[in-house]
Amino acid sequence: MSPASALARAVDARLPQLTPTSATRLFTGEREGGPGLVVDWLGGTVVVFEHARAPRGDVDELVDTLARRLPDARAIIWKSRHADELARRRGVVVRGDERAVARRVLEDGVAYALDVRAFRDGSFYVDTRPVRAWLRDHAPGKRVLNLFAHTGSLGVAAEAAGATEVVHVDRDRAALSVAKTSASMNRLAIDRRRYVTSDVFPYLARARRDGALFDVVVLDPPFFSQTSGGRVDVEGRLGPLLDKVRPLVADGGALAVVVNALFVSGAELDGELSRLVAGGFAAIEGRLDAPDDVVGLTPTPDARWSCDPSPWAHPTKIAVLRLRRKDGRR
Repeated sequence: MSPASALARAVDARLPQLTPTSATRLFTGEREGGPGLVVDWLGGTVVVFEHARAPRGDVDELVDTLARRLPDARAIIWKSRHADELARRRGVVVRGDERAVARRVLEDGVAYALDVRAFRDGSFYVDTRPVRAWLRDHAPGKRVLNLFAHTGSLGVAAEAAGATEVVHVDRDRAALSVAKTSASMNRLAIDRRRYVTSDVFPYLARARRDGALFDVVVLDPPFFSQTSGGRVDVEGRLGPLLDKVRPLVADGGALAVVVNALFVSGAELDGELSRLVAGGFAAIEGRLDAPDDVVGLTPTPDARWSCDPSPWAHPTKIAVLRLRRKDGRR
């Protein structure tokens, strides 16, 4: 089966889920017959993420397939992860009207702002939908810290659910601006002090000195980052980052960890988490799997991930830890 045929089959399987404002994974190429391709539906805009390094020879065929299967799509954007030009990495409108590119999505009654072409991602992550669902149930009345917040969807989900305090931390001011727009869309009060433009590591140091505590901390780091403040290397070892974050979790609080790294196996992540649990002050409360549309609704018989994510079903691996403190501070 050609990638275009596999794409058509995958899109057809998801058509019942699509609305003009929804956010859905249309194609998980690694599992559904198109390695190097991921396609999302974001509020009526189709966003294609091309991860392969070598130029594809079937781009026109793939775009035509999407246009035929999705006649209501207002635009199709193609993002080439390894392109030399920043504009191509951020996305080129290959079909439709650029002025019609979606500016928001709706998920479970909450609006999230989009700026699809401002970043190399789509500005909204479909695969973290389970975290937003978990926050709806666990954030009401809680103090929430959203680290590596990017465009803030996880923090906005918490605040819309009734969290008493949400602090977003990210060093990208433009991304936090999208988070503020999402808050405005939901008529949430905007306290600019809660949108912290900072490298996460200096923020963590300041917060520890100030004795800050949160009932819920959401940690969704990039797989690699090196700044003057510190280093994130999820593919190398997540433990040092977890050790820096856990002092900010109140006694009995939760740490939600999102690891979206294709080459970190589920067994490796489990090992890192088990190290925390072995100390006696943490327990794994649950593992959240990526949604079915993200995992892939139409897997090919020989579908294999590049690195085994089990016991999770997808390389986006989400775990919730419940932490205890020696000092009992809440």
